[in-house]
Amino acid sequence: MVSTVDVTKAEAHSAEDLANIFDAVARAGGAHTLNVAAAGGLREAFALAGKQVLEERRAAGDEALQLAHSLANMLADQGKNDEARPMLEHALAVAERTLGAEHAYTLETMGGLAIVLSDQGDYAAAREMYERTLKSQETTLGAAHPSTLLTMGNLAGVLKRQGDLAAARELYERTLKSQETTLGAAHPSTLLTMGNLANVLMQQGDLAAAREMFERTLKAQERTLGAEHPHTQWTRDHIVDLDEQDR
Repeated sequence: MVSTVDVTKAEAHSAEDLANIFDAVARAGGAHTLNVAAAGGLREAFALAGKQVLEERRAAGDEALQLAHSLANMLADQGKNDEARPMLEHALAVAERTLGAEHAYTLETMGGLAIVLSDQGDYAAAREMYERTLKSQETTLGAAHPSTLLTMGNLAGVLKRQGDLAAARELYERTLKSQETTLGAAHPSTLLTMGNLANVLMQQGDLAAAREMFERTLKAQERTLGAEHPHTQWTRDHIVDLDEQDR
């Protein structure tokens, strides 16, 4: 994780130099633009250095699993899934061999790999990986554990992308029931599942059920996230879409 970059906190030896710095920042597109560029440059540098260290440690016989996992996540965050995928696949194979299929690190790596596979659009492989992860999590963590529920929601999302709306609906409903019991009806993860379930209901053509779920979601979001939150607005937009379909 890269620390926050804030060019507005730049220091100089004189007030004149500082004024010139801020003037240059403004001409370059503003502080936010430079902050994003600087952070991106740091991530690129960290990724490059991380790959070099990983190669050196592997050459010395050390698989450096934690480093490999962190580096793969960094690459995935940069959109470099083609690099992250083989790194996670290798780390998973080593973890299963040395730590076991149900070790916490192994499960974390499986989940990370499933996300990358989904982001690549390889939904069949992502579904298989999520199903493996879910089975192990239910055994080791329990069906109501937050990590298990997260995997359930992610798997439901993959099922939806594959067009298996019936399976996605069933899994979202299971996830929502467990989240309301363990996390609470107002938890952000619960609200996210409610919105996703409503969207699936809408795609299935079950507009009455979709409207009811969207309205429940909107009411909870306005109370917990606020009326202007992007998630709240997303839900409100879908209700407008339903209104237009009813005309």
